[in-house]
Amino acid sequence: MDFKAGSLVVSLADEPIYDPRSADNPRTYRAAYDFTKGHHASSRYGVRCREPNGDEHSCILLAGGGGTDIHDHSVSIVGEHCYGVRSANPIFTRRI
Repeated sequence: MDFKAGSLVVSLADEPIYDPRSADNPRTYRAAYDFTKGHHASSRYGVRCREPNGDEHSCILLAGGGGTDIHDHSVSIVGEHCYGVRSANPIFTRRI
């Protein structure tokens, strides 16, 4: 699902089979943020931010507490920050 933020496009994708220990994931991410405190991740979301010049920045978010579907209100973009909400975890934010 794509979200527009000024001239940037932020994409959020469900990555149910992503394993941070594997080199065989279908997609790669430049950074990983693990919110599970060492437990099994039940939700895995890929975030990509594309700039008009073609540069792309990406990260994978790993969370626990049950799966949450991606929908139109999964993220809120305010200025240079992208806020994501999960039902079982606190709000996360990343500078875009």
